[in-house]
Order: sequence, then C-alpha cells, then structure tokens
Amino acid sequence: MTVALPRPRVPRAALVALCRRRLAASVGARLGWGAAVLVVAGAWGLVAWGFDAEQGREIDGVLRRALAWLPWLALGPAAVSMANGAEARDRRDGVELLAQLRGATRGDLLAARVAAAAAEASLRLALPALALGVIAAAALRRAALGALAQALALGGFAALGGLVFGAVAAFCGHWGGRRGVLLLALVVLGPWALANHLGEAVWSLPGALDELFGFAWALAAGGGA
Repeated sequence: MTVALPRPRVPRAALVALCRRRLAASVGARLGWGAAVLVVAGAWGLVAWGFDAEQGREIDGVLRRALAWLPWLALGPAAVSMANGAEARDRRDGVELLAQLRGATRGDLLAARVAAAAAEASLRLALPALALGVIAAAALRRAALGALAQALALGGFAALGGLVFGAVAAFCGHWGGRRGVLLLALVVLGPWALANHLGEAVWSLPGALDELFGFAWALAAGGGA
C-alpha cells in the first residue's frame, strides 16, 4: 500500500522574495531607481553649487520640491510595473504553476505580490528621502540631533507612504487585469485632480504623501533648528 506524503509547502517569505526579485528586474522598477538617483543628485548639485549656508530658505525650498517630485519620478514607473499584468506574467513564466506544485494557493501568490510591491515601493521612497534629509542637515548645518531627527522622520514617513502606494498598485493590477495600469491611473490621478480642484489635495494619494513629507520636514526642522 502506497502512502501519499504531504507536499512541502513553500514558505511565504520565499514567495515574497521571489515576487520582489521579479518586480525589481522590471523596466519600471529600474527606471524608478534611476529617477530617484537623479532627483537626489540634482538636489545635491543645486545645494552644493548654487547656495550657501546663509540661504537657508532657498535650500529648504529646493529640497522640499525634490521631495514633492519623488513619488512621481521614483515611484511612478515602478507602480506601473506593479499594476501591469504581474499575474499574467507569472502564469506565462510558469511561476504560478511552480508555486502551486509547492503547495501555494493563488491567494498566497496575491498576498506575496502585494507584500513585494509594498516593500519595493517603500524602499524607493524611503532611501531617497533619507538621502535628502542628510543633504538638508549638511547644507543647513543643523545640530547632529536635529539632523538625525529629520532624516529618520523623512525616511519613516516615506516608508509608510510607499507601503500604502505599493499595495494599492498591486491590488489595481489584480483587480484590473490587463487594464491594471488604467485602473491605477484612475485611482491615483482622478482623486488627485478632483482634490486639487477643491483645494483639498490631502484627499488623494499623491497629496497625502506630500502632506506626510511636509509634516516630517516641519517637525524635524522645528526640533533641530
């Protein structure tokens, strides 16, 4: 009599790691990192060669504008990849079949894709925001405690915003299928345009991210000036 042994179940952490590797290799994710580097390098160049320590307001304005552009330039291309048919690619490349053979369900794969998108989006906002916080501290010659507070506040709020944005992009890809990017555009740009028209930009994802950055910037600057 043959006894059927239970199939080994793939760990969820391994599924998330696999989805992160696939996402990080996408064109949009790579463009996002490139844009983040350009934003930080551009801000550093303007601060280093265009201003001095006495021009604190100008430096502050440059870095705040760089922060405002981060979600669009660093996260935007990656979010398109997150929403653009990840499930279809997994089926085409045999990833879904392989995961199911190891005991994973489609629900497990969806959860892994969402977690991977949230983690990757969080990194693409948090690391550049940390870098801009360090640039601000050096350029404005703030005390060490204030510099640390600003960098941590910016990085922390950016990580939180990235987690939410990445999860939204992944769910748009799941619910929208081939039209996931269109659904993401409607979810992000529609409320953003309406909220800006009504003067309440905070009621959209980009506006909420900008408010988080502004709050972190003001909080850290006030505590470490």
